[in-house]
Amino acid sequence: MENQVNNQAAPSVYDYRQYDRIWRRVSPELDPYPEIRAEADRTHQAVPANQTAQTTQATTPAPAAGAPASSLESLPGADGNPCCMGTQARVSLEVLEGFIEEESADRRHYLTLARRVRSQQAAALLRTFAEEKREAGQKLRASYFLITGERYVPAVMVEQLRCQPLADALREVYHQEACGGYNYERSAEETMDQCLTKLFEELSKASFRRAEQVLELLGKLIR
Repeated sequence: MENQVNNQAAPSVYDYRQYDRIWRRVSPELDPYPEIRAEADRTHQAVPANQTAQTTQATTPAPAAGAPASSLESLPGADGNPCCMGTQARVSLEVLEGFIEEESADRRHYLTLARRVRSQQAAALLRTFAEEKREAGQKLRASYFLITGERYVPAVMVEQLRCQPLADALREVYHQEACGGYNYERSAEETMDQCLTKLFEELSKASFRRAEQVLELLGKLIR
């Protein structure tokens, strides 16, 4: 590959001769930019191709081996703003904070509810939900850190549950998960960050799946 690069000419001005072939095929009667192309022809005739390539190599510094990433970012064409979890994601920070708080509150609610219900099947399902909520909160907080470089700590609240039948409690859980799935889905459509979109879509599917599991359990309890 290196030999191929060294054998190619690297002109300091545009070589309009290579475009003449295209023009001849498209519009043979046209002679675009005759003065500029004539000057380019004289330049290439005066400077040998191999000499131009050597001069270009001598004046273009190559990055040193093992150069740090910060020096590579300063090269032409490098983008200091990351493609994901960057400036565009900052628009969704308030939404992200709300989801972190919601997942944290849902986890506490499900753990408390699992300790109070008598149905072992319902308690096991709620504990599974609580673990999934913990994992969702971790992903959301990690995303917040990637965007801001700061750690977000959700608020600590004491969960208070009122006494109600299991079916009524699961009814609230169903609506909570279904609404969560809808909110994640809507946020995925509105955010401009591709990685946040993917995360919100993933969490939306998980919320809708939990709602379906509650619906199935309610079908066994209500007769």
